[in-house]
Amino acid sequence: MAVEAERRRRRPAPARRRSATFDPGPYAPEALTRARHLWTVRATAEHGSALIFAGLLPFALEARVNLDTQTILVGMAEDELRHAAICTAVARRLGGDPPPAAPAPIPRSARPIEEQFLCHVIYGNCLTETVNTARLVDAAEQARDPFMRAALLELLADEIRHAKFGFVLLADWASWIEAHPETRQAIDRFLPEAFAALERTLSGVGASRAGFGADDLALGSPDPARLAEVFYRTVEEAVLPGLQRAGFAASAAWQARPGRAGA
Repeated sequence: MAVEAERRRRRPAPARRRSATFDPGPYAPEALTRARHLWTVRATAEHGSALIFAGLLPFALEARVNLDTQTILVGMAEDELRHAAICTAVARRLGGDPPPAAPAPIPRSARPIEEQFLCHVIYGNCLTETVNTARLVDAAEQARDPFMRAALLELLADEIRHAKFGFVLLADWASWIEAHPETRQAIDRFLPEAFAALERTLSGVGASRAGFGADDLALGSPDPARLAEVFYRTVEEAVLPGLQRAGFAASAAWQARPGRAGA
């Protein structure tokens, strides 16, 4: 945590992206239309993520997190704003015009603030950002267009750190969690619903592959046929082991999630 915080303090302001040339000529109009929709949706989602990370700071302050954690939270919000700008630039190259995300306050409850903070980090970083990282890796590996691949790699560099942050924070809080078994139990109760929500929003089960082809892959659009495979492998091989190492009953929660196939 301290190393990442210091890296962010010392990091110079990000340089403006070089204006790479994008040539739509080699690609089918339908593939370009799908790419425009993808990057338009992605731009709004990245802006929404920036608002979420910014909104998480008051929870962190009330939970009395250390200065390093505060620094990283602010830095992740800045990352997501930069991602929104990158995605907007790509969408506009494709003829799109992404709308900004609507402000959405982070839900609060009567539960202890430390528990709320940890649950938000687990869902946002350990779960969502880990899946997003895997998806970006899969898309970048297939992308052949240099403009699109460069944009994907810019996003990926930060998403890897965002996913890692969640698990590092849990390790930093291990002693506190050990001293508050009621919080561990509450998070174990939270996880089945969290996994169910993650599955509903990011599994990609049933995604249509109609019209999808080589041009889509070259443009860095994720293959609908691989979305579910990437999702379930990432959860089972990265998310669950990471949460289990942190002392949570993640594997049992995954099996107990509402709506699980065969449940």
